[in-house]
Amino acid sequence: MLNSGVKTPRFRKVFALREVDAAERADVEKRAKSRKAEARLVERAAVVWRCLQGQPTGSIAAELKLDRRTVQQWFATL
Repeated sequence: MLNSGVKTPRFRKVFALREVDAAERADVEKRAKSRKAEARLVERAAVVWRCLQGQPTGSIAAELKLDRRTVQQWFATL
């Protein structure tokens, strides 16, 4: 989902998300709320869904009770 990582003056990577169409958004939201899918996939879909909503990684980690590094790693692999 990410096009590229660009280094900023503080040496943090900034990622540019590509446009996500309505069908993809609906699919991610459905997976994030699934009760039958593998727990790790549901967790990752929840992270992706919140990223698509524009939430910062720190608030996503707090909301989902995950380590911030986990959220950052999943976000970096999009």
